Amino acid sequence: KMAVSSWVDGGRYYVGANGLWDKNAKKQEIAKSTENKKGWVKSGSDWYYYNEDGSLARNKWAGNYWLGSDGRMATNSWVDNNRYYVGSNGAWVKNAGHGVTYSAHYKVTALYIPVYDVNGRILSHVSRDTVLFRDNRAEANGRIPVQVAGLTGYVNPSQVEAVNSDTTFIPDYVSDGKYVYHRYSQNTKVMVAYHNANMEVGKSYYSADGINFGTFKLNHPFQFTNLNSRTNYTAADINRLYSLMGANDSKLAGKGETFKAAEQKYGVNALYLVAHSALESAWGRSNIAKDKNNFFGIAAYDDTPYTSATKYDSVDGGIMGAARWIKERYLHNSGYPANGAYLGNKAGGMNVNYATAPYWGESIASIMFNANEKLGRRDG
Repeated sequence: KMAVSSWVDGGRYYVGANGLWDKNAKKQEIAKSTENKKGWVKSGSDWYYYNEDGSLARNKWAGNYWLGSDGRMATNSWVDNNRYYVGSNGAWVKNAGHGVTYSAHYKVTALYIPVYDVNGRILSHVSRDTVLFRDNRAEANGRIPVQVAGLTGYVNPSQVEAVNSDTTFIPDYVSDGKYVYHRYSQNTKVMVAYHNANMEVGKSYYSADGINFGTFKLNHPFQFTNLNSRTNYTAADINRLYSLMGANDSKLAGKGETFKAAEQKYGVNALYLVAHSALESAWGRSNIAKDKNNFFGIAAYDDTPYTSATKYDSVDGGIMGAARWIKERYLHNSGYPANGAYLGNKAGGMNVNYATAPYWGESIASIMFNANEKLGRRDG
């Protein structure tokens, strides 16, 4: 979203009400002109809320209205880590059903497609073969109302095809009595949570966000925790994990000290870095990892993953460089491409813009969860 009436680019430049750079702006004068802003203020078609000290409210409630990471009042979306829904006027919808009733399913047919809000603004993108859950909202601008990975929006009908459980596996959640697994396909599943007492062992449960199941909620360890944190595991623990995962042949095996150095220098959780690299590089054994020391999928775009992927000079450089890049771009609460310093899903967190795969954040959290179980449950 184009910025207006704010300091941008690290606070170095000021853009006015029309969005243009004000070459002669001085911080003292701007501060004086905005010091009286308090409460609700409308800018264009958007609403913002200013605290008593004149600062812009972000990632918080103002009454029954949610202010996003850019300070803008949210509408027609699930907010506050997917726990509440706000309607077209921005107000909290107290009894909104989330992950309960779906009238149809669609599968993405293009390499990746945009998901729009009711006004046509792109919220995020999702990749080919993603199964979308249609809800009972009306179409908007000819687009189909869908939910996926926590995101509620609309897609172009030309970019999806209708499917059903007779022809296509619909992703579900199932418990074995100890853990809950999200099954992406008949042959692919990830461990996402501890068993929930409300779930019948072996029974399929459906939810478009994986959290709300109508009569109960599912808690996902690590998916929504702050990544600007430190793991309780040591470098030796991390090295042991590669052995436990059967990845002693990985280029990352024995690099526990480097992961911990990245955590120390950049403040990025080392267990997360291990899990992220495990997902993106098959535990350090993908061709991009072997040839380019790129373990985090940086610049490995959907249409040209190998060719476009960033190359690093060494394994250590690949770990440290990625930690710095991720910290600077994603692990804060405002400014594209950041959407919050947590893995999240398609509604919030790194998953919104880091990857088109809708369950990318959940998959990394699953690796952290599994690692935590193997290493003694010292995190979380």
